[in-house]
Parts: sequence; structure tokens; C-alpha cells
Amino acid sequence: MTSNTATTSLMTQAAPSVDPVEAQAVLREHYGLMGTLERLPGERDSNFCLSVSCSKRYMVRFINAAEADTEIDFQTQMLIYLQERAAHLPLPSILKSLSGECQPRVRFSGQVGALRVVSYLEGMPFYQQAPFTYLARQLGGILGKMDHALADFSHPGAQRELLWDITYPQRLLDRIHTIDDAQLRKEVAWVIDRHAERVVPLQAGLPWQVIHNDLNPHNVLVDTLGTRITGIIDFGDALYAPRVNNLATALSYQLVDESDPLRRVGPFLNAYLAQQPLTDTELSLLADLVATRLCLTLTISSWRAQLYPENRDYILRNLPHAGRSLMRLRRLPEVWVDDLLNPVITGVSDD
Repeated sequence: MTSNTATTSLMTQAAPSVDPVEAQAVLREHYGLMGTLERLPGERDSNFCLSVSCSKRYMVRFINAAEADTEIDFQTQMLIYLQERAAHLPLPSILKSLSGECQPRVRFSGQVGALRVVSYLEGMPFYQQAPFTYLARQLGGILGKMDHALADFSHPGAQRELLWDITYPQRLLDRIHTIDDAQLRKEVAWVIDRHAERVVPLQAGLPWQVIHNDLNPHNVLVDTLGTRITGIIDFGDALYAPRVNNLATALSYQLVDESDPLRRVGPFLNAYLAQQPLTDTELSLLADLVATRLCLTLTISSWRAQLYPENRDYILRNLPHAGRSLMRLRRLPEVWVDDLLNPVITGVSDD
């Protein structure tokens, strides 16, 4: 694995500042592409949408120099693997450069770094859609299929240390103080202690594999009618970890209904399990892992917002939801996962 220093450096090094004119020159030289560039948000990388024509667009990513070469290659090979084995899933596909490279080394911002160009998936961000249960069911099924497809994928770059990995939340204890709300700070410390007590002793015996690790509503696209999931994007946090962590991470973003926090969780969970069954041990840890992911969102976002106040709004985009969701989750009975596996619950009708 990479060292803690390398992990922190990726989280503390600002995204490369790439001028659109410079980006266009690089794309013309290495890909023969010309068009209009629109800057896209990003925490670690410099991202653009390149419109070559009305019907042809690409997602362009100038990758942070702090990202290790083997980890960059891991993400690229993961996308290629999924292209070959799960082409039916709404995932971006790699575009090769004029020289046949999937991630050419290019010069930008006075440095040499990696560039990745992928197909641009059309749609609106999931967080802008109404919380329909049928979309949650679709998304759960897609994630289950993706995990099933990746079960046999391996790459040395997958062995990463990321602060966004809920396998090791104890690494964040010294950053909890950056959370402004005192009650949330207390809840986060309690959840991380509980993780150490209940999850850590069982982790080594869980099924491990490569996972996406960041299925939040900003990384999911929906068609304009709100009827179909059209894209899963941003594989920048992918890594080798317990399989159940992927589901827990995704479910942490489904607790959106104040009157019934589990309204979307149930359809999502059961659709996932229909494609990728989990062991009894994985299911027994799921509730703790969902809470842990919410704590990571609260802690890492608060810490990084202090480091980069100019990018504060983007960094804190998921923080209000995470705070509300953690408090809702803490009010639920501990057996809420078992309750959702009840056939009566899974039969809930669509909106």
C-alpha cells in the first residue's frame, strides 16, 4: 500500500490549474480533437467537458500530480475491464490517444502528468432528481452487477490507502475537531469507536475485491425525464476493500426521506442483493458501515473545506445531507437491515 504521507498529500495538494486554451492545445496534439471546452468541478483533478459536435462530447481529466502512476493505471484498467465484461452497464469508455495510449503523459501547468479522456455520459446529476424508489432500485441493481463483474479483477494499484476508505476510519480521529457542530462531533467519535469494536475484528474474514467506493448522487446520472439511470462516473476513489463497503457507501446517500429514511434504502438494498448476494456476516455489519461512511463525509469534508476555502461550496456539497442522515440513522432500531430483508418490506410499490 501507499504510505499515509502519500495519502494525505493527494488530499492536500490542490487540483492542477489548467488553462482552457492550454487544454485545447494538448487535446489537439495528443488526440486530434478540437471543440469547445467547459470546465467541470473536481476536488483533486482538473476536469473539462469537450464538445466536438452537438452529438459528440468527451470528459477530459488532467490528473493530480500527487496521484501515483500505478493508481492512475489501475483506474484506467478498471474501466477497460468493465468495458469488456459489462458493456451493458452505463459506464464511461476510454478513448485512446493518437499514439494508442489510454492515459498519455502530457505537459500542462508547467509539469508533466497523466491525461485521461473518456466518453461523456449524458444526463442530469441524481441529486437533482426527486427521490423516486424506482430509481433507487435501478441503481442498486447496477451496483450489484458492477460488483459481480469486478469480482475477479485485480491490479497492484488497487492496494491504496485512501482517507475515503471506511475500512480504516480510525485514521480520521485527529480531524474530527474540524466539524463545527458539537453534537455531530460527538456522534462521529461514537460511531468510529463502535466500528473498532464491532467491524475491525471481522474485516479480515470478509470477501474483498475492487470496488467503486464513491456512488454518491453527484456521480450518478439520470435521464431528463427521471425514468432511467444513464451513467456512473468518477472512479477516482476505487480501491481493493471489503465488498460490503461499496454497498454501505452507496446506501449512505439514500437516507433522504425525513419521515421514512429507509424508503429508498430498501429497494436499493434488495435490488443489489438480487445481483450480488452478501454473506450473513457482511449483512450484520452493514448498518455500522453505513454510519461510518456518513462520518467520513462529515470529517473529511470539514477538514478539506478549511484547507481550501475557495472550493468550500463544492467540498461541502454532501455535508448537510450527511449530518441529517447520521442523526436519522442513529434513531433507527439496530436491526433495520434485517427488517428491510423482510418480504413485506421489499414489496413496497413504486412512486
